[in-house]
Amino acid sequence: MVSYQSNNEFLRLEALKRLNLIESSDKSELDRIVNVAQKHFSTSITAISLVDADTVWTKSACGPAATNTPRELSFCKNTIMHDTVYVVHDATKHSQFANNPFVKGAPYIRFYAGAPLIIAPQIRIGTLCIADSKPRGFEPSDVARLTGLAHLVVGEIWLKDINSSFVGIEQNIHNGFDFSHQNNLNAAQIRAARALLDWTISKLATEAHVSVNTIKRLEARNVKAKVRSTSVLEIRRAFEHAGIFFIGSDGVRLVKTIN
Repeated sequence: MVSYQSNNEFLRLEALKRLNLIESSDKSELDRIVNVAQKHFSTSITAISLVDADTVWTKSACGPAATNTPRELSFCKNTIMHDTVYVVHDATKHSQFANNPFVKGAPYIRFYAGAPLIIAPQIRIGTLCIADSKPRGFEPSDVARLTGLAHLVVGEIWLKDINSSFVGIEQNIHNGFDFSHQNNLNAAQIRAARALLDWTISKLATEAHVSVNTIKRLEARNVKAKVRSTSVLEIRRAFEHAGIFFIGSDGVRLVKTIN
């Protein structure tokens, strides 16, 4: 068993576990994104993969992608080490992958390009990747398109997290908890807004003039957490100043303006 040590590996795996993506069966929107990528790049394999501690799980795919792959054999293990698209033009000439069983045998991968799924600064939980049985180039415009599609995947991940958060809120309201002090701003929305802005918790705390611990309590899904309504308002204002707005009477959705 290979041990993957990095500064954020623990946080990365915790985020993957909390989002409950591996076990979830809801992937219709992810399938649509994969289909768009496959048609655009005309590759034999297109997949959304989640990188767990020892396994890479295929969440959605077109072509002969494995359902799951040992992490040490996966190209995606390299992709999550970068914030940009990772490209292998010809795996047979690549020192790390030339003897890979997926290169020497079916599906005979030669070309690979993967965009990391970045849900928070330096937290990459998986990839949107394309692969082919023939070597090929990959232009800057291709990099931009694959990156854009990966951003759509991350958007769907956060939307799912927001929706699941509101299911929990509805249940807790039924159980008698009072959410009025949260000003309709919940943990999932704060995490999603931070991800859209590429803000760390410390960055948000600085912009909102609140403590790091306040934000951690809000993001912990603890319905009994005591947080002043003024602090929540300051967080909302910090997001809005940066171009993130929570819309609708209940503030369920959030949008990012183009500056």
